[in-house]
Amino acid sequence: MITIEFPVKPYIGHFLRTRFGNPCHLTLDSQIGKLFYLLVKEETKSKSVSQKKVTYKHSLQVKITENVFRRRGHVLSRNSVATFNNFMAEYIKEKMFLYSDALLEANQELKIKAALEMSLEKFQFNQDVFPYETLKKSYDRYRCGLKKHATN
Repeated sequence: MITIEFPVKPYIGHFLRTRFGNPCHLTLDSQIGKLFYLLVKEETKSKSVSQKKVTYKHSLQVKITENVFRRRGHVLSRNSVATFNNFMAEYIKEKMFLYSDALLEANQELKIKAALEMSLEKFQFNQDVFPYETLKKSYDRYRCGLKKHATN
């Protein structure tokens, strides 16, 4: 196995390390692994992502097989890093929102704040990794989108 490293948002790195180990072992059995292997490629003459300025302050290590290393490569372009991070952000938030919605539906007396805090706990996020206020803003946007979609 060969380990490659690329930049990620803090909560994305935490989510993936929690589920796939450190370094992460992504396989083609999951949506996340499938996307990752589509994005990884051979090194080109352009600078690799580690040589370019990237806005994500944390990094993630992923193990790839020597076969993948030889056949596909080991580099994620700047656009590939952004694509992976955007996909993962939506993937994680969708899972958390669906979990929160299920909690709220199962217990009509439960407040949104409590449901979101339970989601953070379920997904093992603390305030340093994924602040409650960030989740609350995203959840409010999600709920507004559901209301607009339902009225159309």
